[in-house]
Amino acid sequence: MLRASFPNLFLDPPSFVKLPQPVEELKGKDVSLYCEMSGTAPFQVTWFKDRKPLMESRKYKVVSEGNSATLHVIGIEPSDAGEYECKVSNSVGSDTCQTTALNPLLCPGFKTRITFSGTVTTGKSPLRTTRWLLKSLRQMQPQQANTPANSETMLGVWSVSLT
Repeated sequence: MLRASFPNLFLDPPSFVKLPQPVEELKGKDVSLYCEMSGTAPFQVTWFKDRKPLMESRKYKVVSEGNSATLHVIGIEPSDAGEYECKVSNSVGSDTCQTTALNPLLCPGFKTRITFSGTVTTGKSPLRTTRWLLKSLRQMQPQQANTPANSETMLGVWSVSLT
């Protein structure tokens, strides 16, 4: 009887219990920003990019189910970089989370073959051991190493992968 007479006394305003995480993904990939909220449903969810409301489109898909909300960004491009936030409202209040950054990573395309090789002469013959280092930090494992009987050693790199 009390609940029927005073329905708004038992409603809770929304608050976020899980925030969207920053995202770094390769250009052209789809990403999803996800959050969870508590409070009394139904909720009205609005997503923003750089403080401007986003409208559902081919680029942006919004899914709100129960106590969760997801923004799907389709085929991210450099122009999608920025701060994203989610605002959730109900009849007794609202909450906004402003913690998500989207950063599209650009993967360079190689149109020409890149070749790197080097020769070291030590003046001693023959060489016992040779280590090749990249920026003095990490030992490179050559696909082919050649230590002739003279004082030269060579390293050839035939493929490079980005990590």
